[in-house]
This record gives sequence, C-alpha cells and structure tokens, in this order.
Amino acid sequence: MLIELTNSDYQAIANMIADSQEYDEQTSEIVESNNMLFEVHFRKSVQGYVEDDYYNGTGAWVCISADVSLYDIVCLDEGIEVSYNNREIEDLAEMYIED
Repeated sequence: MLIELTNSDYQAIANMIADSQEYDEQTSEIVESNNMLFEVHFRKSVQGYVEDDYYNGTGAWVCISADVSLYDIVCLDEGIEVSYNNREIEDLAEMYIED
C-alpha cells in the first residue's frame, strides 16, 4: 500500500529534523504522525555564532545558514510505502532551523 504524506506529516518531520541534536553526519530518527511511525534518514548542517557583543550581546545563537539533506522516509508499519516531496520537507526544516 502506498500513502502520500500530508502537510501535517511534513511539519512533524521538519520539526523533528530542526530539533535534532545531530549535526554534520547522516543520522536517522523516529517520528510519529497520524498514528504512524516513520524512520527519517537525514543530515543537517548549521552555521552561526553566539551574539556576545559587550554592550548589546544577548548570548543568543544566531543562525546564518542551514542545510538539510533528506535521504529517505520509511514507514515502520509493514507493507506501507511512503510518497513525499523531498525538497518541500528540506525547505521547511531549514526554515524552522533558521527561525
């Protein structure tokens, strides 16, 4: 059976990627969306700096750029294949990281 991921699935996966503490190496994590478990294989790279100006510095992280590569999404329920738009999920995750 083939399922098409929905916008809410895209948002759940992009949020998981943005919140992941793994950087600069391929990794996989599990995300639940619409009562289904998905294993997401991805890599993300984030460039930025800590704002530490003596007078106005907040100590906050300032993201300059984010790059997400989505390799595969696998449904952990047997017999279900997943259809999705790679670029749309990558762009959404990059937007969440940069905000």
